[in-house]
Amino acid sequence: MPMSTEINQAALDHIFQQAVWAQPGNLSLALSTTTPNPDGTGVTEPTGGDYARVQTLPADWTRTGNDMQNNGRMDFPEATDSWGTITHLVIYDQAAGTVVAFGALSASQSVSTGQQPYFDTNDITVRYV
Repeated sequence: MPMSTEINQAALDHIFQQAVWAQPGNLSLALSTTTPNPDGTGVTEPTGGDYARVQTLPADWTRTGNDMQNNGRMDFPEATDSWGTITHLVIYDQAAGTVVAFGALSASQSVSTGQQPYFDTNDITVRYV
């Protein structure tokens, strides 16, 4: 899962002392039925059906080398109506509302009433290269 353009630019500015990079606030997971763009546009989240982003905490993540992975299961709410076909996962800086990272699911998932999407331990990997 690549980082967004905004995050890459902030890291470069910070490293080369062009600006101080403020650490993102709490992160949240979102689902998208469309392919996000590196600049954070192009995300289409489900609407209705009790869809909600999932807030994560720093303790929910573990880094090994250049990989950051979720260290526990992350559950979305149970759908009370169709959410459409989910193709991507998006990680947001919850406070700023900006995209941190995004990636395609290994297989698209059609979410209908009564289903509860989730990501098992180590299903989400954000890699810094």
